[in-house]
Amino acid sequence: MDINRKGWVTGTLTAPDWSGHRPALYRDGRLLDLNDLLVPAGARNGELRSALALNDRGQILGTGNRGHYLATPVPEPATPALMLAGLAIVGTVLRRRSAVR
Repeated sequence: MDINRKGWVTGTLTAPDWSGHRPALYRDGRLLDLNDLLVPAGARNGELRSALALNDRGQILGTGNRGHYLATPVPEPATPALMLAGLAIVGTVLRRRSAVR
């Protein structure tokens, strides 16, 4: 349905037996079902059915069983950055404990 400047493509997949529609995003060589990207999965109270438009920020406009939606990507924190932050916190705590003794 749409493509942005990053080369991401969005659209709607249809099952071979026409049993349903799934909104999809093709990004960085991977085909992703938008329903699988909703977080948290247990808090969903609707289903996305189509993806109609995509902008350069990665926002997707589409329809679902509860009306229209605007999906906005949330960047995942990088694992190395989280690990370094955890090590920094542990180091700070250990240094303070040794300074108190």
